[in-house]
Amino acid sequence: MLTPPETVDSFRAIIERGKNTSTYKMALAIAIARMVEGNKRHVSRRELAGLFFEIYLDRLEVDMPQLSDPTRQHDLSRGCVQH
Repeated sequence: MLTPPETVDSFRAIIERGKNTSTYKMALAIAIARMVEGNKRHVSRRELAGLFFEIYLDRLEVDMPQLSDPTRQHDLSRGCVQH
């Protein structure tokens, strides 16, 4: 089964934009890798979002900064912490 072009474009935009040190990119990569390891071929956005959120929160809890300046916090980090 081919991946729809809009999915590829969305993934490409996430990876290519923003800083290369962004923690959310690593969380997304780990989430996708876990899905692949579990032989998942079809995943809903809700399922991927849940796993991403879990991984991202774990990374925040061990003080992995979102930005290269640890005194600053990215909007995504602030939102996750508030949640």
